[in-house]
Amino acid sequence: MPHCHRNPFLGGQHGTLEGITVLDLTWVLAGPFASMVLCDLGADVIKVERPGIGDVARFTAPVVNGESCYFFSVNRGKRSMTLDLKSERGRDLFLRLIEKADVVMENFTRERRSGSASVMRRSGKGTLASSTLPPQASARPAPNVSVQRSTS
Repeated sequence: MPHCHRNPFLGGQHGTLEGITVLDLTWVLAGPFASMVLCDLGADVIKVERPGIGDVARFTAPVVNGESCYFFSVNRGKRSMTLDLKSERGRDLFLRLIEKADVVMENFTRERRSGSASVMRRSGKGTLASSTLPPQASARPAPNVSVQRSTS
C-alpha cells in the first residue's frame, strides 16, 4: 500500500507532491531538511540509513527518553530503513528501490560518495551528482546536496 502523507497544515488535503517517491540517503542537516520539505509537500520519503549507526543526528542533543529531538525535527513524516550498500544484498535492494523512486537524494562526503556512485553506475542511472527534480517539483538543492531524477 502506498504511503499517503497528509500535511496537517494543509487541512488534511493531499500535498502537491502526492505520488512522488523520494529515496533519501542524506544525513546531518541540509539534506534531511530538504527531503523533509518534500515530505511536507506530500512526497513519500524513504530515509535510508547505515546499519548499526544510522544517521549521526540520532545521537545529537537534546535527547529526550533516548531519542534525539534534533533528528526528529528534520525527519518527521518519513519512512526509514537501514541498508548496507557495501554488501551485495544491500546493493541489489538499493537498485530495486531506485527503480521505484522518482527522486534520489544524497549528501555523502567524498569518501562515502565513491561507493554510492559505483552502485548508481551499475544501475544505469548515472551517478548521484546531477541537480534535477521531477517536472512536478520546483526547488533549488542546498549546497552539497545532490538530487537525481530516476529515469526508469
